[in-house]
Amino acid sequence: MAPVYPLPDRIRRRINEIIFKFIWKGGTELVARGHLHNSHEEGGLELTDIGSTVRAMALQPLLSFELDLRLPFHPWMEYWIGIGLRKFFPGKWSNCFPHSCDPPDFYVKPLRDLTEVSKSLVLANKVPTKRFADTLRVASTPRIMSRDGPLGSFLHLWPAVWKGVHHQILDNRLKDLSWRIVHSAIVTNFKRYSWGLGNGECPRCNEMESIRHAFWFCRSNDLIW
Repeated sequence: MAPVYPLPDRIRRRINEIIFKFIWKGGTELVARGHLHNSHEEGGLELTDIGSTVRAMALQPLLSFELDLRLPFHPWMEYWIGIGLRKFFPGKWSNCFPHSCDPPDFYVKPLRDLTEVSKSLVLANKVPTKRFADTLRVASTPRIMSRDGPLGSFLHLWPAVWKGVHHQILDNRLKDLSWRIVHSAIVTNFKRYSWGLGNGECPRCNEMESIRHAFWFCRSNDLIW
């Protein structure tokens, strides 16, 4: 486990701050961060979750024990969490070797993550780190699917909607605009009104300027649609 060290919370928060500041151009975050980590099919941007990824990387040395017991850090791991790993790799550990009953958190946390991952995945040394990271992220923060877009509660239509949002025929600007529309992540006058700013009226027809109104129902859009 020597190559992977726990990521301090202050560093993780700072990295996330930089990432989300870039995504929202320093403005208000209009979509919950949990959405952005989801896959495209679930309305997310497949954004890497730094914390879960580092935790997943720490699991790989644990799984490598099943294949090679000659690794230089094996005696340390066998001493600190050999008892805990025995349920995952029976027959790989012996009572003839001393074991600790009070391991430090540095060893205990990956063992807890391994227990969580084993509920959903078959443990193997060749499982990609991303699969471990996704499993850990979902376990700690359930995935969310937006229900606030123009389609309302027609959940059976969402997979087709997100597929269209990320269609290869669209350039990146249109993909971004489509994604924001479906997530209701565009600052209209109605949204500003909900924040206590302005009267919420459309500057072209004086009706309430929601996203639906701005893109579809405003009379000034007749020339476009």
